[in-house]
Amino acid sequence: DFKDDANTYDDECDDDYDTRSVEYSLLMSQSDELSRYLSMKIDMKHYRSDVLTFWKSNTDELPHLSQV
Repeated sequence: DFKDDANTYDDECDDDYDTRSVEYSLLMSQSDELSRYLSMKIDMKHYRSDVLTFWKSNTDELPHLSQV
């Protein structure tokens, strides 16, 4: 439908940052996951020979990052 007023908010507009959107929820969960990873105290002595062991053992805690 044509709108006379260009400033009228369109309820059907595609807003990537709409807090109700699935994309926004996924983005926030990934952001939280990154924050958790960055705040972890990781003793790299345990993973020196094989860093992938860390990711395998933390897949449940960091599902998105472990896939990267």
